[in-house]
Amino acid sequence: MTAVDRSPLISELMRDPQVTFVQGDAFAFNPLDTDRGGGGQRVDWMVCDVIAEPQRVPQLLEAWCEGEWAQAEILKS
Repeated sequence: MTAVDRSPLISELMRDPQVTFVQGDAFAFNPLDTDRGGGGQRVDWMVCDVIAEPQRVPQLLEAWCEGEWAQAEILKS
């Protein structure tokens, strides 16, 4: 799991070997961009709990959808 935040996570998560922490702006993060902390590959899921102005969140989701940065398919009924 990769966590992107401006501030360090709680110490337990920072020590967790399954968590990769990227200190930075979630709006500038691209999982394909290895120069900015991305792993160079698509992720299975993107979960957003960013505190931001409401209009910024759809812009973030649009970037992820257009870039096809998350690869898991959502089941549709």
